[in-house]
Amino acid sequence: MNDGGIVTSLETISDFVRGFDPLDGYLANPGPLFGVGRSADRIGQARFALTRVLYQLDKNDGENRLDGGPRGFDKRFWTRRAPGSVDVLGDHLGLNADRFNAVDANLIPTGELRPLAGTPCDFRKPVAIGARIDQNDEQLKLGCGFDHNRALNRNGEGLLLAARVEASDSGRVLEVLTGEPGIRFYSGNFRDGSIRGKGGRMDGRPPGLCLETEHFPDSPNQPASNSTDRKPGQTFRSTTVFRFLTGAPAPEG
Repeated sequence: MNDGGIVTSLETISDFVRGFDPLDGYLANPGPLFGVGRSADRIGQARFALTRVLYQLDKNDGENRLDGGPRGFDKRFWTRRAPGSVDVLGDHLGLNADRFNAVDANLIPTGELRPLAGTPCDFRKPVAIGARIDQNDEQLKLGCGFDHNRALNRNGEGLLLAARVEASDSGRVLEVLTGEPGIRFYSGNFRDGSIRGKGGRMDGRPPGLCLETEHFPDSPNQPASNSTDRKPGQTFRSTTVFRFLTGAPAPEG
């Protein structure tokens, strides 16, 4: 729908987009976001400097600004649509990334692009999400689960196969292709079951996953990140393709 650029339903065998039944549910929802944000992920301390001017933003994630703030693009009217969410724990996920942005206690990147090899966050080979989400790992504890941006294994411009999700029960497959440098895998860790969504279901942890194609988090404050700065008159273009397939159910284990 054009309010917030929100996908309300996407049916391949069954509807797997999380959300609300009536429009009122989206309008009254104080969070979490179901639409798009001005700046994906978090901006540390809700501030950044641009052309030697310090800009202070509204805070909506502790001391940080998350996904565009309390009145981000998810509260504006759009003519295009944006991605939604899929179901998780038994599903097998593969991500085309060797490194990720390590985060601090506020989930802001430390500046380190850390190798994924040997960590529970390593999805270079598809694995069931639920097999690792509760492992004893510093980064998982900080995010209460998976909540990290990955630097995609990119050798040039154009669309890259960034992620593939296989539903364990139906064989339904989602592939994500993007021109962005990163993809954030978020497993819905901060849903507490207090939101009543579609069909009266309580949206608790883990309700689904989000695969958010993006520039790196906190880009305005991270000198090593690709810039998200746009001057007046410049056009921003970004392409992400969500491709739906069917296949054999993913193996267990």
